Amino acid sequence: MRKGPWRFLLLALMAVSGMSCQKLGLRDMDRVRNYICLSGPPTMRVSVLRNVSSVTVYIDGPFKIVDPATQRMVRDGRYFPPTAITVDHGAFKIGSVPAACGALRIISADPRGVTLRDVSYRTEHVKEITYRGEIELQRTGGKMDVLNIVDVETYLAGVLGSEVPLYWPDSALRAQAIVSRTYALFQKKMNQTRDYDVVATIGDQKYLGAKAEDAKSRRIVGETRGIVLFYKNHLFPTYFHSTCGGHTEEVSYLLDSRSIEPLKGVPCPYCRESKYFKKWTETFTEKEIRDKLRRQRYKVGTIISIRPYEFGPGGRARMLEIVSNTGTVKMRAYAFRLALGSTRLRNTNFTVRKIGNAFEFKGNGYGHGIGMCQFGAMGQAKQGRSAIDIVEYYYPGVEVAKIY
Repeated sequence: MRKGPWRFLLLALMAVSGMSCQKLGLRDMDRVRNYICLSGPPTMRVSVLRNVSSVTVYIDGPFKIVDPATQRMVRDGRYFPPTAITVDHGAFKIGSVPAACGALRIISADPRGVTLRDVSYRTEHVKEITYRGEIELQRTGGKMDVLNIVDVETYLAGVLGSEVPLYWPDSALRAQAIVSRTYALFQKKMNQTRDYDVVATIGDQKYLGAKAEDAKSRRIVGETRGIVLFYKNHLFPTYFHSTCGGHTEEVSYLLDSRSIEPLKGVPCPYCRESKYFKKWTETFTEKEIRDKLRRQRYKVGTIISIRPYEFGPGGRARMLEIVSNTGTVKMRAYAFRLALGSTRLRNTNFTVRKIGNAFEFKGNGYGHGIGMCQFGAMGQAKQGRSAIDIVEYYYPGVEVAKIY
């Protein structure tokens, strides 16, 4: 999940309608308040690809391509074979045919959606991926951004299967759906001035479209339809992570964010099934660390020592002191982790020692540690706790509410 500055927001997101809320098939439904209702799920603008020059699109059924600014029909038909849409000299081309507009909206009449081929994310390459809803290509100079325009419930069915294994107990999956919905709608409100609401990677929530869906993910999302978390009548950023390793973290120890009760951290002995609960070890050469920090514009010479300090209640360091032959640099431990790579330096709850020309990091847990521990949610679900039990445990002081 992407981490950035945030603030409380008003419930202006929730436009009141005359519809009545439906009861859901969850345990402890008396703890889910019918708060206010929307006429239906809001639409999400999901950034799938940024700053690319070409994307191959395929639709197995009737389609149309329109200019979203004017609704002018650019192309339609009964079938759209795999076709490269490119930006050439600042203009779109569909195959070899120019399309004089600043954006293209691709709409499939087939509920299976629109397929993109050879999609490269930051950490993986996907040969083929299908997105429900619509695809919008936005021209940005000589490149384009690719967005999936889709309602939040459909989006969540793809998030759920991308973020956690769907064989986990239902109550853990329901908890993830509630947390992911809250996070998505919070980001939608925060990002109104941007051309997208969330990214499709772990920068926000991992989202592999219809590829990650199945009947179970759709059922779980349907059972939690419209349920979100409020703190003092406000949405808030419901961060989550893989494995806390024993205690979730106080948000202000890692991020430049205001502390609130739901994000202060709680003990968590429930994530022991995760392979990252116990100590992990990762080694980086001194040159590797130096080069990665320099790419992030930190001025370091040959590194002599690395010392974590200012630890949060979950044991994660807030700060690092890096001593090199050119001086001492102090930096956020979280920024250091991102610079080295969050899949290798798995969190900031680590010790470090120098061995020859390398540094050995030993830690436990995986992820930033804020909010819900996903393996902890699974562990609690196996002990018979409901989704509401789980979210109220990891986010103390919240109100669980159904808004449509």
